[in-house]
Amino acid sequence: EVSGFPLHLDGKFVLFNSSRDITERKQAEAAREEALSCLQKIASRVPGVVFQFRRRVDGSFCVPYASEALRDLYRVSPDAVRDDASPVFAVVHPDDLPAHLASIATSGQNLTPWHQEYRLKFEGEPDLWLQGNAVPQREADGSVLWHGVVNDSTERKKAEEKINELAFFDQLTGLPNRT
Repeated sequence: EVSGFPLHLDGKFVLFNSSRDITERKQAEAAREEALSCLQKIASRVPGVVFQFRRRVDGSFCVPYASEALRDLYRVSPDAVRDDASPVFAVVHPDDLPAHLASIATSGQNLTPWHQEYRLKFEGEPDLWLQGNAVPQREADGSVLWHGVVNDSTERKKAEEKINELAFFDQLTGLPNRT
């Protein structure tokens, strides 16, 4: 790396130059880029959204990292929630939002794993069920950072409903078959 600046010395302009070897820094940057690329390739193959979710000290939320699957489930880009996670919360079903926020608060306060099943609501479409799991850690600045994954559990929920229906209702008449 070479840098230089002109100096006025004894009525003459002199160019002062300095140089330093930045080989190690460039190698470290290349290694970091390679590791990030590897992580993104792995995350793209995992079903669901691989994410980092942060609750800042001021109580606001952001998503420093989310795999591209965020677009499919939440219909927002990872860049759109990097500094402000409100677009993610905006699509959580209104009936599920209080419990969803409470589960995050409890996990962050106690630093216990977060497990939550909740729905997303999109206008004119059936609800989408999600299953979320993450592990929190407290950061040096007091914020909490979760690392986790959210998967679509809609088909499993439909299967559970069907099993419940078959177990407790007559298939032909639809009447309850157990007390």
